Amino acid sequence: MSSQSPDSSEEFFARHAHLMTADEIAGLRRFGVGRRIGFGRRPALLVIDAQKYMVEPKDPAKRDQYPAACASGAKAIPVSASLAAAFRAAGAPVIYTR
Repeated sequence: MSSQSPDSSEEFFARHAHLMTADEIAGLRRFGVGRRIGFGRRPALLVIDAQKYMVEPKDPAKRDQYPAACASGAKAIPVSASLAAAFRAAGAPVIYTR
């Protein structure tokens, strides 16, 4: 059962039409690409590459130690923690990669 409106897959294809031929779009439509499928019966949270080097340090003197870090990485920490807590509370697995 989908909570997405019937036009949502068409909106998906309209946004991406400049990237694909009409034949490619037709093929993707046949396979249901662009429509929501929900979380399934056993959802899991997959946290990919949540590592220190991606988070901008609060201390400006330490920023040189983390050249790949960005401010948006720091903003993701509380969001990721909240999601992980919600998944654990629901008994769903939380998986971290590095």
